[in-house]
Amino acid sequence: MIAAAWLVICAQGALLLSQLRLEDSRSAAARGDFDAAAQAARGARTLQPWAGTPYRQLALIEQDRGSPDSARRFIDAAIEREPGSFQLWEIAARIETAAGNTEAARRRLERSRSLNPRVAGTAAAAS
Repeated sequence: MIAAAWLVICAQGALLLSQLRLEDSRSAAARGDFDAAAQAARGARTLQPWAGTPYRQLALIEQDRGSPDSARRFIDAAIEREPGSFQLWEIAARIETAAGNTEAARRRLERSRSLNPRVAGTAAAAS
C-alpha cells in the first residue's frame, strides 16, 4: 500500500514539475528568450516523454525562431503521442503554411477539422 501511494505521489510530482517547466517555457518565449524557452520545454519533455505537450511547446518555439523543419519534427512527435488532438493538427497546418507547403497544410487542416468535435457536430447538424 505504501509503495502504491509513493508511486502516485511521484507521478503527480512529475506532472506538476512538468507543468511548471512548460509555464517557464511559455514565459521565456513570450519575452523572446527562445534558448531559455527551449531548455525549459526540454525539461518538461524529460519529465513526461510520453506526453505531446512538451513537443508542442518545442514546435511553437522553433516556429517562432523561424526553423520550420525543426518545428515540423516536434509537432509530428507531439501528434505521434496524441494523434486525436485536433489542436496539434491545426498547429501542424500553420507550420506547413508558414513553410509554404500548402498541400500538406490543407491535409493537416482537414485532419484537424475531422477531429474537432465542434466542427463535426456542426457538420452533422447541417446534414
